[in-house]
Amino acid sequence: MGCGLVYALVPRSGSFAELAEQPSRDQAARDVKSVVHTMALEDQKPENTNQLIEGEAQRRLNRRKTQ
Repeated sequence: MGCGLVYALVPRSGSFAELAEQPSRDQAARDVKSVVHTMALEDQKPENTNQLIEGEAQRRLNRRKTQ
């Protein structure tokens, strides 16, 4: 028949890079939210929680790439 059989994994959404980054992003979000909660108890809650989460996720991803 002159054909080859090919199996492929295709992400349902996003890319493989995004799928690989998601665990780091999730952990960064949990860690930052924990710190923000503690700071809120001390009446020091930052206003830019989402920006802090993104910054921490980027720091972890960059550290992972350099290792």
